[in-house]
Amino acid sequence: MSGSNNNQDVIEILAPYVTPERQEKIESILDHRSYGLTLLLESLYDRGNINAIFRTAENFGIQDIHVVENAKVSKKNRTTKGAHNWIDVYHWSDSLKSIKEIKDRGYRLVVTALCDEAQDLESFEWSERDCVVLGREITGCSPEMIEQADVLLQIPTVGFTQSLNVSIAGAIIISSWHQKVKDRNRPLTTDERLALKAKFYKKAAPPRMVEVLQKKEFI
Repeated sequence: MSGSNNNQDVIEILAPYVTPERQEKIESILDHRSYGLTLLLESLYDRGNINAIFRTAENFGIQDIHVVENAKVSKKNRTTKGAHNWIDVYHWSDSLKSIKEIKDRGYRLVVTALCDEAQDLESFEWSERDCVVLGREITGCSPEMIEQADVLLQIPTVGFTQSLNVSIAGAIIISSWHQKVKDRNRPLTTDERLALKAKFYKKAAPPRMVEVLQKKEFI
């Protein structure tokens, strides 16, 4: 059975168990979902920052986020409000592996850095597929990540401290991207939309119905 047919079957089975209001909400969200921007979080150690970025990204229609793991990451889980349930998060053991995968998917690697070579966010031109890299609190992106960058990006500031909290920086960049590309962003393909719709129906339906799907080997 093809993936698209499988997703359509899942949707048809679960539709009676997802309220009309929820179905309408899902359709509206799908209208604004995008793979035009993805994020790569490199070795962040504060779980609160990671989850805040998840929540901001989901609210602005970003579906994919990549995370290079940090062994010392805080285990406190706060501020997501369930955002991680609605996005796809890919975990990586090191930066180079994540870079290869992201570039293989056709993304331009946009690495945040405070340096003369970095382009200012205000005048930055977004491409059809960009991956913004946000680096570790205090130290920023690794030298390996900066070396592999297709372009460097910074948020212009006018204060003494220069640097911003990483979740705040992420929110500013995501908002800027959304404002600039919202009218020309590529809509989801039919297969992408079906796959996400099936995913969202699984999250919205009662758990017992997901168990039915498992028995039918749909998931």
